Amino acid sequence: METIAKTEEQVRQERAVAWAKRLLASKQELEKKMEDDIQNNPKISELVKQL
Repeated sequence: METIAKTEEQVRQERAVAWAKRLLASKQELEKKMEDDIQNNPKISELVKQL
């Protein structure tokens, strides 16, 4: 029974790690898009300068 519990815990941890990696990748994608928008869109660039 203990082995099954450990396995279930390992599965939960692996899922949590996989979810965190996807979340980080999404965050990095959004940051890259934001940087691209700031550099390539004059309206957004102007608004950022005003901040």
